[in-house]
Amino acid sequence: MVETNHRYLPLDTLRFVAVALVFFQHAIPGGIWIGRSGVDMFFLLSGYLITGGLIRSEPGRGYFSKFYARRVLRIFPAYYLNILLAVIFMGAAALPMVPWALVFLSNFGYSSSGVGTLGPLAHLWSLAVEEQFYLLWPLLLFFVRSARMRWILVGVIIVAAPFIRLELTEMVNWASAYSMLPARADGLALGAAIALAQQQWGPQLFQAHRRLLTVATGIMALVFLGASWAFPFPTTPNMTITLSASVILFGCVLAATIAWSGTRVATAMSFRPTVYLGQISYGIYLIHRWLIPYLQQYIAETWMVVIVAAVGTVGLAMVSFHFFETPISRWGKGLLSRRSLPADASRVLGG
Repeated sequence: MVETNHRYLPLDTLRFVAVALVFFQHAIPGGIWIGRSGVDMFFLLSGYLITGGLIRSEPGRGYFSKFYARRVLRIFPAYYLNILLAVIFMGAAALPMVPWALVFLSNFGYSSSGVGTLGPLAHLWSLAVEEQFYLLWPLLLFFVRSARMRWILVGVIIVAAPFIRLELTEMVNWASAYSMLPARADGLALGAAIALAQQQWGPQLFQAHRRLLTVATGIMALVFLGASWAFPFPTTPNMTITLSASVILFGCVLAATIAWSGTRVATAMSFRPTVYLGQISYGIYLIHRWLIPYLQQYIAETWMVVIVAAVGTVGLAMVSFHFFETPISRWGKGLLSRRSLPADASRVLGG
């Protein structure tokens, strides 16, 4: 089954791929070759899903209130719970990021460290980027109404971001180029562009070019792998060329996933275990970063840490999803429904 309650299941498989890349990046000493790129997939999906939901909800009643209420209910409970758990289990190692994390400014803390090493909560920089995007993007779409101006807006962002990364790397530090919203906005904007194209021309646009998109995905995969090998992290070429190649690659992956809807490819990407892991990927992302160093204090073998951390992270994410996040979400939806707010359009796309 490719869709459940209007949720396109292959997108959850993309979430699973993204969180798996990030997990192994942190679980294996020295990381893996392409592990950091998982964050780019998350940014593409956020830009796509959030923009699509906002477009379908405008100019209806509760455009802002329903969006921000849903984002708070979805993000805040598990986020703050995991900050608490990180402090409990990792103690002083987690404390440097806490003041930044509490107000969703972890990317500022990350960049101000100079080298981006702020312990088991350092990964929250990416959630800070997304929260800052959630704060600004609805406002921009509200004031920029014409399709032409929206295309210009996303185009400018996509083109400008690599140059911002170049400037920050050369003039400030690589951590700023890696973690600040203006420098990472090309992934979010490219996801938004895919949503704009789907809204304007329908999924038929992608389906008509599915083979071209598949070939483009293959070519960009080779470009990205070559750039990753040639330009080590965090050099200036890596911050510009490699990151840009990663964004374009995952943009092609997302567009191709839409293009292959209704085919056996989509059916294969609706494999129940990967879809489920994608659905709980938020919890996996939050938990793994403090659980891995906690286990490393007691387990010497790397392979054993990876296995125990994978099982423990997924288990805790399942508990969080079913017994903490979902009940709060249901309570919040009921409360919003009683206040006569429209249904959240982003849920249709699995946001």
